[in-house]
Amino acid sequence: MYGFSKTFPDQISIQKYILSHKKWKDYEPILLKLFTEVIFIEEKIDGQMVYNPRITVHTTYSFSCLDEQKKTIVKSLYNQYYFKRHDEFWKEQALWKLPALLDASNMMICGEDLGMIPNAVPGVMKALNIMSLEIQRMPKGNARFGNVQEYPYFSVSSPSCHDMSTIRGWWESDHEMAKEYFYQYMHGYGYTPMKCEPRIVQFVIEDHLSGPAMLAIFPLQDLLGIDADLRRLDADTEQINEPSNPKHYWRFRFHMNIEDLKGQKSFNDRLSQLIKKYRPT
Repeated sequence: MYGFSKTFPDQISIQKYILSHKKWKDYEPILLKLFTEVIFIEEKIDGQMVYNPRITVHTTYSFSCLDEQKKTIVKSLYNQYYFKRHDEFWKEQALWKLPALLDASNMMICGEDLGMIPNAVPGVMKALNIMSLEIQRMPKGNARFGNVQEYPYFSVSSPSCHDMSTIRGWWESDHEMAKEYFYQYMHGYGYTPMKCEPRIVQFVIEDHLSGPAMLAIFPLQDLLGIDADLRRLDADTEQINEPSNPKHYWRFRFHMNIEDLKGQKSFNDRLSQLIKKYRPT
């Protein structure tokens, strides 16, 4: 059991202290993480203390230390708090506001129905003809990875987006996860490569191109991942935004001029062949 001094009531106070005491700099990530190791967040309303379940409580070490009965109770409270209690309210708001947005454009609309969403979202999207978004690393349901070949036709598929690492960054950040994907999804054999080789990126690209989703879109960084000479040396520098890291700002800049990229005949021909092979029309 541990507790923070009243001098440090929140993460901001820790950051301010470390700014003026550089010798603690290496401990900053650990201290900030310790502050997140809570199951409920206290809040005073009308003089009475109430407790709100913290977001993604199941990912904390504190939650993993609970016995199964307590885990079940916390999960039930969590689901009621985040997903059930306001479901009808969000449904009514969506059916009121979204039609005006849909009427403002003659383009097809895709909804980002990923992560924590109200239960009413799938039904509302279906009723309003809004395409779903399918990201393999954020599957709908309990699967470890989404099966690209089973995506619905009326959807947009992509291996990654601006708020997550690229294919290479994902692969190289967690070797155990990469092994699971390599053996179970790619049906690979032998040792799982530590580095995300161009052939691995190309497998993911081809998998999405050949899938049934109406549209397949790719960050430019992922497309360049199939060419060892054109992609960046460091995969970590390819990510545009990291939502959980307030110091990872939106400062990504592509490392080539578009005019220079257009001149890369070998890469462009290769990409063109893949598109013609899987998306001929």
